[in-house]
Amino acid sequence: MPQDEEYYVHRIGRTARAGREGRAFTFVKGKDFRKLKDIEKYTKTPINKLDVPTEKDVEEVRTKVLQDSCEY
Repeated sequence: MPQDEEYYVHRIGRTARAGREGRAFTFVKGKDFRKLKDIEKYTKTPINKLDVPTEKDVEEVRTKVLQDSCEY
């Protein structure tokens, strides 16, 4: 997690160059949540927070994808 809000905004902005769309993911834990709040204030933009999927979640998605690809 960058310590400087401007650096973070610059880095995230690189995910969608030349008018293209993009997604950026930042893994945050512990005291970094406070820094994330500072970035939200700086950018005046809420940042969606999601939980990291569990091993079981990933396995369920893989199974579903495999089942869907085998159906005729």
